[in-house]
Amino acid sequence: MSFDPALLSFSGRTFGNPILGDQLDLTSSGTATIAEVTSPGTLHLAEASFDLASVLDALQAGDFTLATLTFDALANGVSSFSLTINQLGDSNGTPLTAPEPGTFALFGAGLLSLLSYTGFRRYLA
Repeated sequence: MSFDPALLSFSGRTFGNPILGDQLDLTSSGTATIAEVTSPGTLHLAEASFDLASVLDALQAGDFTLATLTFDALANGVSSFSLTINQLGDSNGTPLTAPEPGTFALFGAGLLSLLSYTGFRRYLA
């Protein structure tokens, strides 16, 4: 993912969500994760499951959140986001087709709302 580092700073990530948990760690076998800014404005994010394919196939929800990203607003302005998906895979690692661009537009709108709220809250503090 790329973003404007003059306007935003990556501050954290959470894999999974509070309701379904991490759908890539269903048996607490663990995962391998990466969430790092490799150059200004470039975030690399990855998670791989150590659960057996049969467990993922049997227990994983049909739809779930892979990760939630948190950014801090550094300045006023509008940052564009660019998302490049290297690979999404099924329980056996077979590549899956990424969601349609409309999904990313909704993601971006939600993220901008969150950033606006965070910036507003900081302004009041």
